[in-house]
Amino acid sequence: SDDPQMAIDEALKEGAEVVVGHPYWSSLTVNDLIRCKGYLGIEIFNSTCHLAISKGYSVTHWDDLLVRGRFTYGFAVDDAHWHFNPHRPVDACYSWIMVKAASLTLGSLMNALRNGLFYSSSGPEIFDVDFQDGIIHVKSSPAKVISFIANNALGERFTALDRPICEADYKMRGVERYVRIEVEDEIGRTAWTNPIVYKP
Repeated sequence: SDDPQMAIDEALKEGAEVVVGHPYWSSLTVNDLIRCKGYLGIEIFNSTCHLAISKGYSVTHWDDLLVRGRFTYGFAVDDAHWHFNPHRPVDACYSWIMVKAASLTLGSLMNALRNGLFYSSSGPEIFDVDFQDGIIHVKSSPAKVISFIANNALGERFTALDRPICEADYKMRGVERYVRIEVEDEIGRTAWTNPIVYKP
């Protein structure tokens, strides 16, 4: 079908989940994405699109959805085509998701995915995210930048000045609709948490 909503509905009817692939590469806008419903998330990073034509990042699409109240998950994937090329690395094993599941079974993994219990990465690790007394605390592998990204002008960026950083705190202002965390290492690879939805 040429109707994306019909395709999503059919997949859901069969018990599958839908992730919208490479919105930037596909020239999708937030208006295209907001018209559809029922998908679990979008590809916020696609290795093949990034390495082939520099259109792998779709985090702006993600924030456009989140600020409009469409709380969806973000996935980093390879979409590996195994393109060997002398001027770029192979597009396999370049990005992934790390899932917090009770066991390595299909049911447990799918339950974790449906509940957003995962983070996406092209390199860095996120060891812990804690939220207490209005403060979000994150611990990660050594990073050049840790960013807390929220709606409008909210959020904060922490940049390593003389040595890598491995943790950061963000104090909520109380008007954030969501906060998500990005951890970037010294070579530009990134990890992304799913959004924390704030309801005071």
